[in-house]
Amino acid sequence: MPFCFSHANYRSSHIWLRGFRGAVILFATAIILYDITGLSQIDPAAGALLLGLIILSRWVPVAISREKPITFTASFVFAAAMLVGAPAAGICAIVACAIHSQNSHRSSRLYSIFLGGQFTLAAWASQTFFYKFTGFPHISPHPGWREIVALMGAASLFSLINGIIVSLGNVGSRYARRNYAEPVLRAQALAYMVSFPFATLMVLAYRAFGLTSLPILATLLLVCAHAVRMTVDNRNLKRQIWALEQLGRTCVSGVNAEMPLQRFLSLSRELVSFDRGVLWVSDDTNSTLEPRTVYPETANLPSNTEASPDSILLRAAQRTTPMLIADASRDPRQPAGTDAASWLLYPIVMQGRTIAVAQFSRSISRPFTQTEANRLAPLVPQAAVAFESVHVRYLMHRYQNMATTDGLTGLLNHRRSQEVLRLELKRTTRYQHPLAVLMMDVDNFKQFNDTYGHPQGDVLLRSISRIIRNIVRDVDHVGRYGGEEFIVILPETNRTAAILLADRIRSSIEEEWFPAGHGAVVQKTISVGVAAYPEDTARASELIQKADEALYQAKRNGRNCVIAA
Repeated sequence: MPFCFSHANYRSSHIWLRGFRGAVILFATAIILYDITGLSQIDPAAGALLLGLIILSRWVPVAISREKPITFTASFVFAAAMLVGAPAAGICAIVACAIHSQNSHRSSRLYSIFLGGQFTLAAWASQTFFYKFTGFPHISPHPGWREIVALMGAASLFSLINGIIVSLGNVGSRYARRNYAEPVLRAQALAYMVSFPFATLMVLAYRAFGLTSLPILATLLLVCAHAVRMTVDNRNLKRQIWALEQLGRTCVSGVNAEMPLQRFLSLSRELVSFDRGVLWVSDDTNSTLEPRTVYPETANLPSNTEASPDSILLRAAQRTTPMLIADASRDPRQPAGTDAASWLLYPIVMQGRTIAVAQFSRSISRPFTQTEANRLAPLVPQAAVAFESVHVRYLMHRYQNMATTDGLTGLLNHRRSQEVLRLELKRTTRYQHPLAVLMMDVDNFKQFNDTYGHPQGDVLLRSISRIIRNIVRDVDHVGRYGGEEFIVILPETNRTAAILLADRIRSSIEEEWFPAGHGAVVQKTISVGVAAYPEDTARASELIQKADEALYQAKRNGRNCVIAA
């Protein structure tokens, strides 16, 4: 169930997050200052190597999953803590996170420092555990089983502390929701399962062989990175195949022309992580874009002003390749007041014409990458084909309905009424079930047209047809037989029930006031002829003739009455 925060709850959770992150930063700073004297004893080569690895791991992720980039930063910080101590590892982590910060927003800088502080606390906890377990601050060049077990336990503790701090730091935010937290935890667990055994081996190898272990460590690092990348790529490929299959099913079964576009947004969320998705549908001239659907569905559609003539959205509609915008609020082509967000704009093109533009947005702290845009590449053409296919099917259904229904009243037209009557007659003759037919005619309709005009006559016919449809059953068939004449086919209905229904329709129309133009209202009446099988005729094929004769008898009897055959 999604969270629904009030403004007060949002403010309290925001204050809690800033307070918690500030506490982590202060605690990490205290740890570094407490053991500042130990920094002078660090091996410069080891310190420089670890700092370079941590910075590189922040800048170059091993793989990019749907949820987040996967890095080995945590494992390298752990290795630094075991080799040169928690304070030095913390400084390396804070420097790496600060360098990696790609924007000047205060919240982003605060978060990067908090992330470095988080690693510092986890490093301090793991080093403290190792010291309490072995009595040594660092692992020796020739460790025994006790130190190896302690090293593995320290690695597990680092992962646990880091996970707890991340969870607490997300309390009250959208990342605490299950649909956000589970995929992130899976990606994090994958990185930890592969990288922390490597970090443990890196510590042991460096202690035993020093810099000569670098080629072996580099080879192991490449193997680990390749394993993670292959796992993530395989997972993403399975998602792509599944998304294509689901969109194909929409193409086969859907009739609503907008259904494939709505489905495309929800399936895109399975391939790329975003906070909001909007589909802008272009008109026939490709000169304007209109927001048609949004993900999540509870979000509000954006204003049309976002697609102004000089906007990024309209420029994207003129392209065939996706556009990556790091911060839409800083782009001079956007209207003033655009929210700060990273955008991925993907045109959906069919036969050289852009039929829609998919706009995905999320926080500027995680700008979209070309890798993520490529992940949507197989799905976008399928979305265009699905949209066109369903649109054609929609038009076919529309034309089919136009061929069987009356354009003015929406009732069955004369041809379809005859077809339905023939089918019901066959069923009635075969199973010897009752069947009734009502023939209705609006009294003095020509005089009404001559007095108030044909447009008001059309309004009158639509109103009468609405009254008839509201009274009959769902299984009954109502048609416009011609001009001002209506037919009602009543399956499983005997003569008495048909007469009662006909009189109910007649009285309802008699009591209604119909608009006649210029604020005037009038009352109108109808005449009804009823014929039923088998009471009025032994041959079902004669029903319509009998009902028509009864209708004319009602006309001769003064109109506004029901006559049975």
